[in-house]
Amino acid sequence: MKKSEMTVSMPLPAFNEYEDIRSKYENLKKELSECFDSTLYDQGGSTAIDFSVNKALSVCKRFLPYRHEGADVDIRM
Repeated sequence: MKKSEMTVSMPLPAFNEYEDIRSKYENLKKELSECFDSTLYDQGGSTAIDFSVNKALSVCKRFLPYRHEGADVDIRM
């Protein structure tokens, strides 16, 4: 049997949970990709792609545990 001939079924609650997780993953991927700015690179004006630490930090802060919410963040490079 070919892969294209197989069918898979799952209960609706499991499908809804899968779609919710997939949508959150796609949104996170989009937000992280927005931390990179390649406009100057694409135009040939730069040899490097800009990375916004502030954007990345704002995305990452959402995943900190609640007890660390008010803590200062030290950026190390």
